[in-house]
Amino acid sequence: MTNLFFFNYLQKFWLNVFILCCLLTPLASAQKMIFAYHRLTTKNLEQMDQFLRLKIKISQQNQANQTEHLIGALLTLMSRPNFDNMIEKLLPLLMTELNNTELTHTVIDAFIDECLNGIRDPNNSIPGQAQVTYAIALENFLIEFKSYLHQAQYHKHYEKIANSNVRISKLAELSSKTHIPYTLIEPVALAKKILREWNEKNKHSSSKNSKKSK
Repeated sequence: MTNLFFFNYLQKFWLNVFILCCLLTPLASAQKMIFAYHRLTTKNLEQMDQFLRLKIKISQQNQANQTEHLIGALLTLMSRPNFDNMIEKLLPLLMTELNNTELTHTVIDAFIDECLNGIRDPNNSIPGQAQVTYAIALENFLIEFKSYLHQAQYHKHYEKIANSNVRISKLAELSSKTHIPYTLIEPVALAKKILREWNEKNKHSSSKNSKKSK
């Protein structure tokens, strides 16, 4: 019984340490705070859930910087490699808050800008691990938000990425092979592929509907 109590205490202690570290020691980035993808990979569902809830709570209590905290929450969630499909379990929590605050597209647009600038690295000042994390965040966003493409505003978000002409740098490619190796996907190519598939699918649907109406 004593051992079980001690184990639970240690779990809660390290969870609080993780949350505190995430809030106080972000990875250097272009504008917003982000956390290295390989560190987020080690966090389980409970840890990520508590972190998101904390960020949401802070955003509610700090109206002046509410948008910044919500961008940070989305960026953190999308930056975790989704090998275990954790994002789909946590995304509804964040989307509910974004919809309630009516900041959904403001936050998403700023998130995309942050990621694109991080990958583009115009001043050659962003570490390789940060560039990798930005690329993973965009990849996860493009995959997880496909179901929203029927809404015009989400379609514009995808087009923004597709037309950005950003390319993953050699530094990012090299950095992706350290710590936890990750095979990066070019965000522009992925966005174009998803849009092309969506357009083809809807073209066929429209064609079938027009035939039925005749």
